[in-house]
Amino acid sequence: MKILVDMNLSPRWREALEASGYEAVWWRDVGPANAPDEALPPVLEVLRRFPEALERGALAVIGPEKTRLRLLPLQ
Repeated sequence: MKILVDMNLSPRWREALEASGYEAVWWRDVGPANAPDEALPPVLEVLRRFPEALERGALAVIGPEKTRLRLLPLQ
């Protein structure tokens, strides 16, 4: 699985994902570093909880109150 990190997120996202064993790709080499580091644990938790669904193809939406997972293709 390869994770695409949006260009408006901190470069620490890619580093944290790779340190946890995931392959991460930066959308651009340079971008604003405005994502709080506190947001990383929920992302890593989704990767740990739903590896099969994400491997098959799924969209994960992570919010402050809940996480939603939709299998692809979306209909």
